[in-house]
Amino acid sequence: MTPQFTAKKLLTVVTEAALEKDVVAAFRAHGARGCTLIDSRGEGARGGGAWEQNRQIRVAAPMPEQAARELARELAARYAAHFDLVVFLVDIEECV
Repeated sequence: MTPQFTAKKLLTVVTEAALEKDVVAAFRAHGARGCTLIDSRGEGARGGGAWEQNRQIRVAAPMPEQAARELARELAARYAAHFDLVVFLVDIEECV
């Protein structure tokens, strides 16, 4: 059987670790079969992740475009005003 490639969006969310359960649940609720979770830290306009209380995570999953866009908008609307949050979409081809 020859592997097939399917066009998808890779939705990536970088946010505070305190939101991990909620963000993962939102990915699942929008049809993600699973997601990759990575502890993350960085430097930017709001400072850096030197304190344990400021831990960040990166959550990513390939999704159909419509679901990815809906989830990205939902997370931004729910969390961006009160939490560190970066959400981005990248065109990918998933090999299945």
